[in-house]
Amino acid sequence: MLEFCKKIMQRDVFKNITIVLAVYGIQVVLFKDLFRCTCRNHKSYGLTFLFFPAIILLVLSMIVCQRFWRVATTIFKHSNYKTRCNYFLSSLVEFFRPLLAPASWIIVALLRGECYVCIRIGPGSECMSDEQEVNSIDFNHYYFQSFILGSACLVSMVIFATGIFCIQRCCTDSYDRLPTYDDLIRAKKNAIVEVFKNRTKEMANDYAEKVVENSFCDQKESEIDVDERFIQAREKVQAICGQKLASGYMIDIPFTSMEMTSNSTM
Repeated sequence: MLEFCKKIMQRDVFKNITIVLAVYGIQVVLFKDLFRCTCRNHKSYGLTFLFFPAIILLVLSMIVCQRFWRVATTIFKHSNYKTRCNYFLSSLVEFFRPLLAPASWIIVALLRGECYVCIRIGPGSECMSDEQEVNSIDFNHYYFQSFILGSACLVSMVIFATGIFCIQRCCTDSYDRLPTYDDLIRAKKNAIVEVFKNRTKEMANDYAEKVVENSFCDQKESEIDVDERFIQAREKVQAICGQKLASGYMIDIPFTSMEMTSNSTM
């Protein structure tokens, strides 16, 4: 069970890393090809690029993430308040999972700095008059501010995620935790596989018994002795199986009755 839980955690970590990398790649492409800070309404333009994709990612994550809806709908099915609270605390990770993609977008955008600089001073000297000239020092200053904000958001996100894991591990009653729907699906699949394996073994054993029984019953016991019956049955089993038996299973057969008879006559 412990190994299974570790596999689930590794799979979730891999999914989270994949989501973050996908968000970063999409943002690099969009900012390279589409982001052009305008001279007029640069604040609205920067805010739109900062928050509008995050809202879209939040909606898509909530639609795609089935575990979120399972937790949101299952929590109200428990009539006992203690059980409901324990179920919610044990499912905090799944409940806040849709926030990963939008939070990653905002944090990466702040670390890059283009949106924040566009919100604060616009595109720069291209649209400024002589009285409002902005030098490179101001740009670097706002880029640094954006980087500080992004780093603070990243640290806050890590602390928040750590707190969720601590609450899930330490503040929930493991004895009162009910199996989830995922546990039911996994249990059904494992049961099907186990029953199928058992049924396959039974069929193989029945087939083997019939083959061996037919191989030994084709000869009459009175006409052929035990050694000859064994040799003929073994050859038939080899023919049915389609391969020679391993040499390690070869049995040294003693003198047959015919050899013993010939020796006695000699």
